[in-house]
This record gives sequence, C-alpha cells and structure tokens, in this order.
Amino acid sequence: MLASLDYPFFKYFLALLLLDVCLYPAYRYLMHCESGVPTLPLLCLAYAVQFALPILTREQVMPVAFDVISLGDTEVEAASLMAIIGLVVLQATFYLMRTQGIAQNLPVAALPLNKRRAVIFCVGVFALSFLMRAVESLIIEGFGLQLNAVLNLIQNQVLVAIGILGWLVYTSRGARWHKALLYTIVAVAMVRGSATSMMESMLLPVMVLFATKWVYTRRVPLFGFIAVAGLMIFLSPVKGAFRAMVGQEMEAAKQSTAVERSMLWLDQAAEFWTESLTGERTLAESTSDITSRTDLIHQFAYIYSATPSVVPFQNGGTYKYFAVALIPRALWPGKPVANSANSFYAINYGITTEEGVQTSSFGASLIGEGYINFGLLGVLLAMTMQGLILSLLEQVFGGVNAGAGGMAIFIAIFVSFLNGIGSSAELMFGGIIQNLLCSAVLLWWARDRMQRRLRPIRSFSAPLVSALKGG
Repeated sequence: MLASLDYPFFKYFLALLLLDVCLYPAYRYLMHCESGVPTLPLLCLAYAVQFALPILTREQVMPVAFDVISLGDTEVEAASLMAIIGLVVLQATFYLMRTQGIAQNLPVAALPLNKRRAVIFCVGVFALSFLMRAVESLIIEGFGLQLNAVLNLIQNQVLVAIGILGWLVYTSRGARWHKALLYTIVAVAMVRGSATSMMESMLLPVMVLFATKWVYTRRVPLFGFIAVAGLMIFLSPVKGAFRAMVGQEMEAAKQSTAVERSMLWLDQAAEFWTESLTGERTLAESTSDITSRTDLIHQFAYIYSATPSVVPFQNGGTYKYFAVALIPRALWPGKPVANSANSFYAINYGITTEEGVQTSSFGASLIGEGYINFGLLGVLLAMTMQGLILSLLEQVFGGVNAGAGGMAIFIAIFVSFLNGIGSSAELMFGGIIQNLLCSAVLLWWARDRMQRRLRPIRSFSAPLVSALKGG
C-alpha cells in the first residue's frame, strides 16, 4: 500500500482526493447546465458525507458489541484508496452508459399520464395503504412475511403517487385539493415511516417530494432541506432506544398506532435535548450518534482489517439472495429474508450479537459487502453495478419521452440508492425489479393513450401491448 511510504499527511491527502472525486459529478452537472434529477451528483455527495468527511472530522475508531477498536492509518488509507478507485469506476460506468452509441439503443418507458386516471391511481394507492394496515392487525401470524412484502410494494407505490401529484402541482396542472392531497400523503407516509423506527423510511417521502419539485421547477426547497436536516439531528440521538422499545413492543404483541409511536420518539428526543441544553449531557455526546451513523469509511477500514485474517472472504456468499429475488414471497412463504447479508456482517464482525440483530439493523455498506466477498475486485464489481443500474434506470424511466409516469417511478426508485449506500446489495437491488414491474403495470392503465398516438417513440411498452392483445 502507499501507506508504506510513511508520509504523515497521506491519509488527509487521500481524504481530500476522495472528496474531490465525489464533487466532480456536481461540478459537471452545473457546468454542462444539465436538467432532470441530478442523480449521480446527489449519490456522490452522499458518498462524500459518509466516506470522505469522517476522515477529517471523526476519530479512527470502530464501535463493536463490547468494545471500541482503534484503527491505524494503514487501514484508513487502504479504505480511502479503494473508495476512490470504486467511485471512479462508478462514475466511468455511469457516463459510459450515456454515450450516444449505447443510449440511442436503449428502450424508453413511455408512460405519459392521463390526469384523471393519474389522480384515481394516487387516491386508490393511498386508500389501499390504509386498508392493508388495517388487515395487518387481523392477519394470521404465519402470513406476516407475505403481508410485509405486499406492504413494501404498496409503500413504493405511495412514493410513486407523491411523484405524480408533484407533477400535477408543480406544473400547475392540478387544483388546490391536489396540493392538499400531496402534502397529506407526504405527512402520513412520514409518520408511518417514523413508527417503524427507521429514519430512512421516514425521510423517503419528503426526498421524493424535493426531487419532484426540482425536476419540474428547477428550484431547491432550501427551507425544506434545513428542516429535514434539523429533524434528523433532533431524532438521531434516541433512535437506538426508540428502536429497542419498538422491538420489545413487537415481542409483547402490543398494538400502538403509528401516531403514538411517532409522538413517543418525539418525546424521547425532546427529553434528550432538554438534558443536553441544561448541561446534563455534553455536546459531543449529543451529536455522536448521528455522526457515527454517517461514518462508513472507518467501518470499511475495520472490515478491511478483519478480512480475511479474522473472517474469510465469502466469495459471493452474501449475494445468494439474488437467485430468488424475483420470486414473490406470496408464492414462496419460506423465501429467505433479504437482510441476511447485514446480519452476517453484524454477527461475524462482532458488531452485535445474534439477539441484537433481531431488534436492530446494521448495514454492511455496498463497498464493505463487496470487499467481504471478493476483496478489491468485489468493491469494483459493486460500484460497477451501481453505476450501470442507476444510468439504465435514469435513461429508461427518467428521460423526456418517458412521461410523468416514468419520471415518478424513477424518482421513487432513485431515493433508495441514496439510502442504500450503507446497506447491502440484496436490500438495495433486490426489490427494484419487483417495484418497477408493479409500478409500470399499474400506471399502464393511467397512461395518456391520445398522447402516445401523437408522439410515437421508441418504447419497450409496445411489445407489451402486442402481447396483451395476443400478438
């Protein structure tokens, strides 16, 4: 490794180089005056926050189940170097897929929407989400996993509905009640997300809202970003305690509403910050949780230090879920759980115990999981797949000819990329195809047929029509 040169500043040089690599897509986006969702710039900014900045702002330590392990400069430098190489590969793959020779041969999801049917879709999905929540409390215990899989599909359709209503509101096609419905759905989805104790689930609806507003107005909701950042800082310190409470409630089969759980989280956070402001807690203690959760570079350095000396390379073992990912759980109740890779990492690397993974989630990160399987080659493969899939989705569903339906589907899928950096590949990519198919089939009914006749374009929807008509 380059660390053998024994330059004291080398670690910080790599941190700044990593930061520059992460900022390049944003610079390119602004200099080329690109339009649409800034997918790669946002993704790489997320990498900057979680991989580059922690080197400059946090200690070189990794908290594990019963200890805190100090990391050496060699491990951090190696992790930084691999992250730089991986991000260069991700960006190169993304931009390569956009070259004319490849892009012009890609199909387009032609889903321009009929306004009336689009609104019916949004209202129907919103109502169905309430119905499924009611059924959840009555369902037989053995069907819990199947129901949860259906609920996840519906949750993604709620995100698509936010994108569609955003199209109506931000292009002035909708009425006032459309705007009221939009913000109602966002608020309800955030409350439901917070009730799961997963902050990512709480933030997804508002992230879709912000991205949709940018696409159709080219304006950044600065106040909204500040409010969301403030909410994250406010809730993060008590996230672990709240999640443990939710886990205990599930074990005791208690039934509290989403609003009650959300209010409890707010009450716990208010109590925590009251103690902090009155001097009962230090500022470092108050902010340590949120900063640690955004620190993936030291986690990656820890994985590097323990692989394969402590934990052998898995040689693709954590990717086995992809062999069954397309099979609906409704057809296969015994289908493996998609969180197995994160659980493997948490238990075998000493992050927590087998009991701990039952109530808490510990993400391996895409880069970390790649290294766990194949070393540096695994990092390159993970980043290549991320760049390839993101670029394909953007061009197929996020292009101009894809219509409002395609754009709504793309935005709903894209936000999972931002949240998936710190998770495993099976959670990030496993449900993409199912969600895409479900959304495309449902929105096929809501498409604007007249607009399609007036604007014939290359589309993979044409063969589908022929098949439905019997050839």
